Amino acid sequence: MRRSRTRVVLIAALATLGLAALVPATATAATHKLGPGKAVIALDPFVATFISAGYPFYPLGPASIAFDAPGPRVALPVTGGVWSSTPMPHGTFFLKGGLVWVHYASGPVLQTFTAPAWRAGILTLAGWTALINGARTDIFGESVEAGHYSAVVTIHGHKYLKVSNVSLDYSTDFTTPYNTAFGTTLSPGEPFGVATLLARLKK
Repeated sequence: MRRSRTRVVLIAALATLGLAALVPATATAATHKLGPGKAVIALDPFVATFISAGYPFYPLGPASIAFDAPGPRVALPVTGGVWSSTPMPHGTFFLKGGLVWVHYASGPVLQTFTAPAWRAGILTLAGWTALINGARTDIFGESVEAGHYSAVVTIHGHKYLKVSNVSLDYSTDFTTPYNTAFGTTLSPGEPFGVATLLARLKK
């Protein structure tokens, strides 16, 4: 599963850097606070399975969903976060909103499964999380080994951090409560989409 590969790479890197962690921080350790921005996830065609099976999903405001060109996507505002560019780029974006999955059971019963308050952990042990049944839960594994990059870009005179090509798939901690709620057989590792994150760098 892609999440496992990411964790192995991260743990190996941390082991290599173990001795360096004992050295006092210097000016070369670049850690940035993140301001407002947006995370956009281009949805994988697999998500059409939910709709065709009668389990549509909807955004929790202020998140939004669009189905026009260049394709279906979920967008969530970034409200802040932190990014460290050395010794290995990593950080966490705080996102506002989420998704709710809906299923119309027999009769008038409406079942829902809600995952609000997302956080995007890029190359961190926490991964992508949300609140499920009131507890912060790992919802997506990520793959950032191939084609991923982070860069500082300038937009209208302001500097932003952009992280691109982060592939996401469903984690076991998501699929287990989801299947319990709906009696389905969603498998861990099924693709959710590819994320691009943009957040303004604070001075």
